[in-house]
Amino acid sequence: MNKPNPEKYLRTILSNMKQRCLNPRHESFPYYGARGVRIFGPWMNSEVFVQGILVEIGPRPTDEIRHNGLSVWELDRINSFGNYEPGNVRWLRWEQNQKNKRPRTKSSRPRPREKKEKLPPYLMFTNSTSGILVTSRF
Repeated sequence: MNKPNPEKYLRTILSNMKQRCLNPRHESFPYYGARGVRIFGPWMNSEVFVQGILVEIGPRPTDEIRHNGLSVWELDRINSFGNYEPGNVRWLRWEQNQKNKRPRTKSSRPRPREKKEKLPPYLMFTNSTSGILVTSRF
């Protein structure tokens, strides 16, 4: 079996990071980009990212694969409030990384602003018994 190419999987990791941090249409953007999580500027270049990770933390510890075909190891931010940058990344087993995540519920996910229909500031009607014009604020 061929040994995985570190450059290939690190480029995939970078591509996924860019989607989470930069693409407002990505499903995970509310948890990354919208919260201000950024990618270290020089790491936006894939060659620099690959070399930076290999020097900073080395290649993935093993080639173990989970049942769904994904690696057992994930690139993790040590400080979850920090950015993807030197000194704040490490390899972490996916089981441990799952324990570090905040629960995602429908109520906790930031929602895009909905356009509200403009309503009149008050409602006017005539009281049927007295015939008096009544105004009622919403």
